[in-house]
Amino acid sequence: MMSFLASCSKDRHWSGLDELGLGEERVVFVPYDEHRLNLMSQGDKFALHYFVTQPFVKAHPTVLYCAGGPGQIVTDPTLLEFLAKLAAPYNVVYFHIRGAGKSQFPQTNNYDQYLRSKFAVRDIERIRKDLGIEKWHAIVGLSYGSVLAQQYAGLYGKGGSAGTDLLEKLVLVAPVSLYGVLSEAGAEDLVKKMAAVQLETLRKIYTYGLKDVSDYQSLIAEAIATVLERVDLKFGSLQFVIDEYERLANFSGRNLLKENNLEYSHEFFKSLRLLRSVGWLRDENQETRQDSVGLVIVRELASKIDQLRRFSEWQPEELSYEDAKKFVADSSNRSAQRVYKVMSVYDGLDARFLKFRLAQGQIQGALRSSAGEVHSELCGVSSGWQSCREQVNPYVEKVGLSNENITAWDPAKFPHQVPTLILKGGADPVSAGDEEDRIYYEALRGSRSLIKFPGIGHPVGDLDLPLISRSSPLAEDGPCKGNRSPRPPHNFTHSLKECLLYSFLTLEFEQFKNAPLLNEIETTFERVLKKMGAQSERKAAIFHCPEQCDRGPKTEPR
Repeated sequence: MMSFLASCSKDRHWSGLDELGLGEERVVFVPYDEHRLNLMSQGDKFALHYFVTQPFVKAHPTVLYCAGGPGQIVTDPTLLEFLAKLAAPYNVVYFHIRGAGKSQFPQTNNYDQYLRSKFAVRDIERIRKDLGIEKWHAIVGLSYGSVLAQQYAGLYGKGGSAGTDLLEKLVLVAPVSLYGVLSEAGAEDLVKKMAAVQLETLRKIYTYGLKDVSDYQSLIAEAIATVLERVDLKFGSLQFVIDEYERLANFSGRNLLKENNLEYSHEFFKSLRLLRSVGWLRDENQETRQDSVGLVIVRELASKIDQLRRFSEWQPEELSYEDAKKFVADSSNRSAQRVYKVMSVYDGLDARFLKFRLAQGQIQGALRSSAGEVHSELCGVSSGWQSCREQVNPYVEKVGLSNENITAWDPAKFPHQVPTLILKGGADPVSAGDEEDRIYYEALRGSRSLIKFPGIGHPVGDLDLPLISRSSPLAEDGPCKGNRSPRPPHNFTHSLKECLLYSFLTLEFEQFKNAPLLNEIETTFERVLKKMGAQSERKAAIFHCPEQCDRGPKTEPR
C-alpha cells in the first residue's frame, strides 16, 4: 500500500494562483481520490472548474481540450476556437486541471499525493457526467494533454480497460512519451536529443532567415550547446532560470548566474526556450518570431565571442533589435508550478529527475540532484530527509514525498481502438525520442493517421501551420471553404490547421484518409520549402493504418 510523507522543507505550502477563466464557467465537486471515497468526509472534495462555449447545446457534438504543462492554465481558446463559431457549431469544453488555475487544492503539500494524471482522467469523466452527454465526440490533447487524452481513451474508450465506449475520436498534438527512459543512460540520451533539435532549429534560422549570420551558425550553435549543458548542470532546467531570473541574480547578495558563467540577459534565456516552439519553417506566421530569437541570441553572444563582434550592433532591415527583445520578453507559457513539478515527477514525465531516480533510488535525493549542482551545494545536507539550509530551488523542496513506484510515461500501457489523429512537428524537441511512432505503432489498435510536418516546433496553446492557397475551395462550407484573396490571383486561402481538425472530426475515417486536403498538405509544405530554398529538407509525411500499421524499414508515408 502506498504511503505519503510530507517533504522536509520548512515551507510545505504552495502558493495559490491568480483566478483565471473563460467561457461559461461551471463547477463540479470532485473527491481527491474516488477510490477512497467511502473513507473520506464530505469535505474531502475540491471544486473542479470547467468552461463551455456558449450557448451549450446538448444535441451538438462536444469536444474536450486537454492543455499542456502539466498545469498549463487555459486562458483563451486559440486551438479550437473556430469550432464554436461554425454554422453547425461544436460545444468546446476546457478545464483547469486539479491543483491549477481555479481548481485549487489546499496549499499544504499533504495533498500532493492526489496530483496525478490518473486522478485527472477520472475528473474528465466527472465533467462528461456533469454535462449530461452520452459520450465525447472527441478529445484533443496538446503536449502533456496527450497524456490525459491517451489515458482516458485507454480507460473509457472503445477497447479500453473499463469496457465502455465513451469517446468517438482522439487527436494528439505534439504527443509526449518517455518510453526510452528505462535507464540512466536512456534519460541522458533523451536530454541530448532534445538539445540537438533546438540547436538544429537555431542553425536553420540563420540558414534560411538571418542569412548574414549563416557563416557563423556552427560557432553560435557550439556556444549555445555549452550554455544549455551548463544551465542543466548548475540549475536543473532552463525554465527554472527564466522563472527565477531576478532571484538568482540577487540570491542573498550573490549573483548565482554570474558565479556559474551564465551572466546573460533574461531575454537571452527566453530566446533559448523559444527554440522549442518557433521551428524553422518560414511562413508569414513564424518569420518574425524566428528572426527575433536568432537576433537576440547573436547580439548577446557578440559581447562575449570575439569572432561575433561585428554583430554587436547589427540588425536586419525588417526587424529592429528593440522589437525583437520585446517579442521575446512578452512570450510566456504559464503553468502552475505545483502541478507541473509534482505531476512531472510522479507521472514519469521529467527525464532529468528519472535519471537521478534510477541512479539513486531515493526520491528526495533525486529531486535535489535534478535541481542542479548549485541547489545541492547550497542545500548543504547529506541526507535526503533533512531540511535544506538554503533553497535555491524551493519547488523541489515543496514536493510532497511518496514511496510509490515511479516509471517513465509510456502511452502503450493504455491501448485502445478509438480512431486517432497524431500531429507532430519535425522541429519539436519535446518529441525528439520519436514519441509519435511509439504511440502510432504500439499504443493504438484502431484506425489512425500520423502526420509529420517539417520545420514545425512544439506548439504552445496553438498549432502554427502554413496557409493553403488554391484556385478553388477545398469544400463548399466550413473551414475548408477558404476565403478568396482580394489581391491577384484571387486564390482561396485556407487555414490548414482548422481544415485538418475539422475534416478529422466530421468525416468517417475512410473519407478522411482520402480527402483532397491531405494532398494539399504535401503540396503546401513543398511550396513553402521551395520558396525558402530548402528543397533538400524532409517533406511532410502522412501515414494511415490499417494500410501502414507495422513498424519497419518498408513503412513509407502514403
